[in-house]
Amino acid sequence: MASSPTTSSARIDELEDLDNIEDETITERLIGLTEMFPESFRNFVCATTDLTIKGTKKLYSFGGSALWIVSTSFTVLALPLIFEVERAQAEEAEKQQQRQILLGPGAATNPGLGVPLR
Repeated sequence: MASSPTTSSARIDELEDLDNIEDETITERLIGLTEMFPESFRNFVCATTDLTIKGTKKLYSFGGSALWIVSTSFTVLALPLIFEVERAQAEEAEKQQQRQILLGPGAATNPGLGVPLR
């Protein structure tokens, strides 16, 4: 199947026209594509996008502030309580160890047996 000279010259002209077309940037292409939508729809999409971005920024800011408040409150209010409970448990363990040394191994499991009755 040999192509006719007119068909091949038309094809060459078409390829030369494609070479002469300036390359579009992605931004230019997207702007051109937006023109196929009505103005009201484009405005709605822009407003929705702006609202979403602002909401995300506010939520991020609020989350950071809330995290700061929770962490500092925990540090100031709960850590001293945790340390005090740990200290009381250590004192109790020390008392049990002393009781076991003084009264024998059975005093640790049955603390009331080693104490004389009144």
